[in-house]
Amino acid sequence: LKDKILKIQQESVEVDIPLGAEFIHSEYRNISAKTMEKFKAFKVEKPEDLANRIIWPIYDIAGEIKYLHGRLEHSKVGSKYTNYPKGIEKFLYPQIVNTDYAIIVEGFVDMLSLVDKGLTAICAFGSTLVSKSDYGNQKVIKKFSNLKLQGVNRLYICFDGDIAGVNGATKLKKALDNNYNIEIIRLPKEMDPGSITDKEFNKLKKRIGIW
Repeated sequence: LKDKILKIQQESVEVDIPLGAEFIHSEYRNISAKTMEKFKAFKVEKPEDLANRIIWPIYDIAGEIKYLHGRLEHSKVGSKYTNYPKGIEKFLYPQIVNTDYAIIVEGFVDMLSLVDKGLTAICAFGSTLVSKSDYGNQKVIKKFSNLKLQGVNRLYICFDGDIAGVNGATKLKKALDNNYNIEIIRLPKEMDPGSITDKEFNKLKKRIGIW
């Protein structure tokens, strides 16, 4: 019942790109201007929750904006990431893919970085997708079902190289093992897909058979 109420509340909230939004047409953290434009990155002064952040609209598979995802542009004060409105249920992003594989990463900038390099990457918005309360892993399987319907049969989990990333990747692989050909791509400690070196990137391409 709580889940149904939450879903109704979320669907009743209309989200759009705020008036006065300044779209970004330049490179950001080595992500090209073209990719920033493709994902409609912008900056805005109001609401205050989104000020001083790079903002991306998050679209569902029907093309409707469900929420706004923001990352602090410069300052290290406060939470690095925020979502507007608060409490929205996050889903894999982007929702639409055009390949038979997808690389699952933790962060939005990680996803943008790999997409910018020509790969199909999906943001999971964190490493804890599998919860103890998910009996039989049905929730996480449902979360990935949209990829299955689009013909994705190979998943590569490329989480951060820290302990949380390693643990999250292991649990996710176990949860999805019966539904996909799935592999974990381990990065060196303290490395994430957004800061991947040319050497690691070439190893990644070789792993998924892209040259």
